[in-house]
Amino acid sequence: MKNSPLVLLVSPIALFLLVACGDTVENVNQINQMGMAVVDSARDLPKCTDENEGEQAVVKGESAIRVCIDGEWQAMSSDGSMSADFSCKTEELKDKSGLKIVCNGDSIGVVLNGAEGKQGETGVGCTISGQTDSTVTIACGDKKLTMNMDGGFSVVEAENDSEKVAISLDSLAGYTQKGPFLKGSTVYLYELSDGRTLKQTNGNFTSKITRDDGRYKFTARDLVSQYAMLVVDGFFRNEVTGLKSDASLRLTALTDMRKRSSANVNLLTHLEFDRVYHLVTRGDSTGKKLTVKQAKRQAQKEILKQFHIELDSNTDAEDMDVFGKTDADAALLAVSILLQGDSGTTDLSVLLTEISNDIAEYGEWKNDSAKAKIADWAMVADLDGRLDTIADNVTNWGLGEAPDFAKYVRNYWLKEYGIDDCTPATEGGIIWTRDHKNGYCCSANGWINLLGWNWDIPNEARRNPEIEYGTLTDTRDSKVYRTVEIGAQTWMAENLNYYEEEDMNVKDKSWCFGKSDNKDSSTCDVGGRLYTWAAAIDSVKLATDADNPQDCGNGKTCTLPARVQGICPTGWHLPSDSEWEDLITTVGSRWTAGDILRSQTGWRNSGNSSTDAFGFTALPAGFREYLGIFRGGESANFWSSTEYNAYNANSLYLGNSNNANLSTVPNNNALSVRCVKD
Repeated sequence: MKNSPLVLLVSPIALFLLVACGDTVENVNQINQMGMAVVDSARDLPKCTDENEGEQAVVKGESAIRVCIDGEWQAMSSDGSMSADFSCKTEELKDKSGLKIVCNGDSIGVVLNGAEGKQGETGVGCTISGQTDSTVTIACGDKKLTMNMDGGFSVVEAENDSEKVAISLDSLAGYTQKGPFLKGSTVYLYELSDGRTLKQTNGNFTSKITRDDGRYKFTARDLVSQYAMLVVDGFFRNEVTGLKSDASLRLTALTDMRKRSSANVNLLTHLEFDRVYHLVTRGDSTGKKLTVKQAKRQAQKEILKQFHIELDSNTDAEDMDVFGKTDADAALLAVSILLQGDSGTTDLSVLLTEISNDIAEYGEWKNDSAKAKIADWAMVADLDGRLDTIADNVTNWGLGEAPDFAKYVRNYWLKEYGIDDCTPATEGGIIWTRDHKNGYCCSANGWINLLGWNWDIPNEARRNPEIEYGTLTDTRDSKVYRTVEIGAQTWMAENLNYYEEEDMNVKDKSWCFGKSDNKDSSTCDVGGRLYTWAAAIDSVKLATDADNPQDCGNGKTCTLPARVQGICPTGWHLPSDSEWEDLITTVGSRWTAGDILRSQTGWRNSGNSSTDAFGFTALPAGFREYLGIFRGGESANFWSSTEYNAYNANSLYLGNSNNANLSTVPNNNALSVRCVKD
């Protein structure tokens, strides 16, 4: 008797037919009347997509119905997984002679025990050989059909393992990618004995990559099963740098070659490998062992979930391509970029091993600190525009366009930070990397880097979140300022922003950056006001001092008291040269070393990142030249109470030099004011 498989037919009206072992489908015209297409060969089947999922067809010469499921025309006799909303149950007949099978509320057939169950002309009967709460197994001759009550079907043959099909491979080709592996890399094909143990046989083959596009090819081979392990070892193009990797990398893939002549090797095939092996040979959390196909689908979802990626359709990892056009291709490239970051190849290899080990056993990567580090890198790369450079790197290799991976990178760090993207509803929100070296503010123009000077960043963002600040309320206008203790001194931690129209000391002698008049503007809210030296020392008050009147200002010299309150609030005063020097001594003079004189929320110098470790928050609010020209975004300038001569006074300057230093400037320039507590 011919060993043809048990045939399961499901019509659009849920008609269930069990055809006895040995029977074949001969009258295809009769079947076509049930709403199924008939084609001459599998190549003539229409493409299986989401639009036609569930459609059925018959291929002439085949004894099984093909059903479009998950992007493939699957033969119901060997791997006929139904859609997720299809569920069945069994009801025992009253006379105990068999089972009624009910699917989605409809009785779709009856299986009788023993001789009463025989169908067709062969005389072979079907028997219920096993039943659990979730499955029923029906034996017909030398074939067994196990029916899962969630709609899944599988066939077990007595003599032939359905997970082991000897194949004659015409050829197998594909692309090896991290970025693309380079010429000289080696690809190995290891034959696996079957799809249940995934053990290697003695059969293995080698191929060399001869071009820098990562393509390999194996010529005709006879293999004992359709399952094989592919391994690539070599140097690759780094997507993040655009350059050749600094060391070689080894990636693997597990593939079923029964229905394919190409298979790519990439990070997702590598990360899923150990998980698939675990699910097939040891089982899932319930102990249930999966088929290779089921295991690959589950492993892929679990891996992508670690990166907050959920794809709408199923695509095998070995079909994904970093130069492809689908969401799956974009997801592959995103994961590859996220894991690469600024790491070298050795660190990447260690990270891949860690993830693979975690995923294999638990289906989850458990290293939250490593995920957070990747999120920090992704946020900076995204918001500083670096992802555009990475996309250009991929495209400039001349092998294809980079798919839209950026959306997955951004989604990853947003989800890891637990925040929404920058929208009008979240405007004003601040985010920091966990080391507080990089921060961003959500503005009307999108995310703004707090390390680059921008007047749109609100004053609330100008602080080190790790510092415990005090507060100062100016009784003149009720404005509240942050304060910070540094050594033995207590300083205002933001620039003074005092102005009253009736106060002749500041009228016509103070400005908001970029404003030609004295009126308030948003630049004052951010960087404080800019005052002439006469306004800073409060020359009007000094001139009316009953005990020691002084005529101070541009073109004049005067004798100032040891402590000059000047324009500062009560209990505070304008710092002298010696007080500035005490501050510099406390924190060190090199402001590029990450001390208080470089603000984490202000600017960077010489490419260094800022820390504002003491919370002083020096901002590059610039200054106003006496001719009315504003200079900003490059330096911070604070008045000292120390007079140099009739036309100049001293100030603390922070700019393009490496040191915080006292300098002399015209006293009719307008600079920032910081006050120190009495």
